[in-house]
Amino acid sequence: MVQHVAVGHLESLDVLIAGAGPAGLAMAAEAARFGLRYRIIDKAPHGAEHSQALVLQARTLEQFERYEIAQRAIELGRRLKRIRIYSDRKRILEASFEELPGNYPFVLFLPQTETERLLTEHVEAQAGRIERDVELESFVQGVDSVECELLLKDGSRERVEAAFLIGCDGAHSTVRRLLGMPFEGSGIDFDFFLGDLRLDGDVPGDELSVHLQGGNLVFLGRLDDTHCRVIVALQGHPQTREPSVADFQYGIDVCGVENLRVSDPRWMAAFRVSERRAPAYSSGRVFLAGDATNIHSPVGGQGMNTGIQDAANLMWKIGLVHRGRAHFRLLDSYDRERKPLSDALLQTTSTALRAATASNWFLERLRDSVLSRIAALDAVQNRIRDAVSELGINYRGSDIVRDCGGSSALRAGDRAPDCEVTDETQTPFRLFALLKDPLHTALAVLPQGGAPLEHFAVLLSRYGDVMQGSVLKGGDELFAEKYAGREGMLYVVRPDGYIAFRSALANTEEFERWCSEFFISPASR
Repeated sequence: MVQHVAVGHLESLDVLIAGAGPAGLAMAAEAARFGLRYRIIDKAPHGAEHSQALVLQARTLEQFERYEIAQRAIELGRRLKRIRIYSDRKRILEASFEELPGNYPFVLFLPQTETERLLTEHVEAQAGRIERDVELESFVQGVDSVECELLLKDGSRERVEAAFLIGCDGAHSTVRRLLGMPFEGSGIDFDFFLGDLRLDGDVPGDELSVHLQGGNLVFLGRLDDTHCRVIVALQGHPQTREPSVADFQYGIDVCGVENLRVSDPRWMAAFRVSERRAPAYSSGRVFLAGDATNIHSPVGGQGMNTGIQDAANLMWKIGLVHRGRAHFRLLDSYDRERKPLSDALLQTTSTALRAATASNWFLERLRDSVLSRIAALDAVQNRIRDAVSELGINYRGSDIVRDCGGSSALRAGDRAPDCEVTDETQTPFRLFALLKDPLHTALAVLPQGGAPLEHFAVLLSRYGDVMQGSVLKGGDELFAEKYAGREGMLYVVRPDGYIAFRSALANTEEFERWCSEFFISPASR
C-alpha cells in the first residue's frame, strides 16, 4: 500500500505516471510487466463516466492479449464488421473488416468506462493502485531523476523522486505545460453532437454507417441491442451548447437517413474538433503519451488506441535502460518512432473530415465519383483495413531496427503477426504465446533439412536476461507466407510485438553484432 508522507521525505520510484485514463492505465500495466516500481495518479476523483472513446482496434486487442483481458473485452463489447459510407442516399464506399489478418477481424465497440474498468482490474491484480484526487503540482528534472511535488486531496503535499515521469494527462496536460512545450494548432471550426441514443426503424446491424449530405454528416454504430452511438455534424450550425434528442433527429433527417427515430438518450455531449500537437514527445527523463501529445478529429476511432500503443512502445525501453541493459539513448527512439505516426494520423483524419464535410457541390461530386470508382480495389480495401485497425503500423524506418536481408515477406520494423507454429518436437502452439514475456524473443526458423544452431544457442545464453529464444520448424499458411524463407530465417521480436532484427539464419555474425550494439553486454554492466 502506498503511504502519503510529509514534504520532507523523498519517496523513490522507477516511474511516476500522471493520468489514469486508458493511456495511463496501459502504462501502469506495462510497468508492472517489466517489474518497475511505479505510482499512477490522477487529479480527477473518478474515471470515465460515459461511453466516450468506445472503439478498440485490432492492434489494441493484440496488446490486451498480453494482459489477458482481450477475450473479456470482446465479451463485453459489440463487433462491427464493416463500414459503409453513403452520400445523397447512395452508397459510395464499403469496406469489410472480416478480411483483417489476425485474431480480431472486426472493430470492437466498447464503452470507455468498460475499457478503463478492465485495465484497472488488471493493474490491481498486479498489485497496482490508482491514486485519485492526487495532482502533480510541479517537478524538477535532474541528471538521474525527476523530483516531483504532489498535491493531495486534503491539501497536503508530498515529494516523490522518480527515475522517469510520464504525462498521460490529456489535452490540458500539466506535464506538457511544466515542460514549457506549446500545443500547436487550432480548432478547425467544426463541432459535433455525439451521444448514445435508442434507435428504432432501419437500424444498422454489424456496420459503421456514415451518411453525407451537403456538407452535413451523421455517423451511426450499434452499441448494444437497443442503443447506438450517433454523431451529428451540421454546416452552419454551431454545436457548442448541450444537445437535445431533437438535434440528433434533425441531423438524421437532414442527411436523408430514412425510417430512423431517436429517443431515450443515455448520454449526449457537444464536441469541438481541434488539431493540436506537441513539438516533441520527450525531454530528458520526462515523456508524454496519448492526448498529451496530440488531439485530432475522431474520424477512424484512433485516439485512445494510439495512446495505448504509446505505452507499449515506451515502457519496454524504460525497463531496459533503467535496469542497465541498454544505453539511455534508446529512449530517444520513442519520439522518433511514435511522433511521425501521430503526425501522419492527424493529417489523415483532418483530410478525411474535410472531404466528408465538403459543402461545395463540385467537390462533393468529385469525392463521390472517386470513392465509388476505387473503393472496390483490393489495394484500397487493404489500406483502409490496415489504417483503421492499426495493424499496418510499422517502424521500418527506425534507427533501432536492423534488416540484414533474407527471403521472407516480413521486414525489420514490421508487426510480428500471430500464427500457428511448431517447434522441433512438432508441438503446435500460437506464436503470440511466446511474446507475452517482458523480453526480446529470438526466433530461428529452420529451413528444410534443419541447420546448425550452436552459435544461436551461445548468444541466447549470453543475453538470457534480456532475450529468450525459440526454434520454429513449421506452421500454418500465414507462417509459411510471412516468416519462412528458402534458406531459413532469424528474427528478434521486441516486447511490443515488432521485429527488431531480421536476417538469414546462417548470418549469425550480424545477429551477434546487433546484440552487442543494442544491449549492454553482461560484462559491461
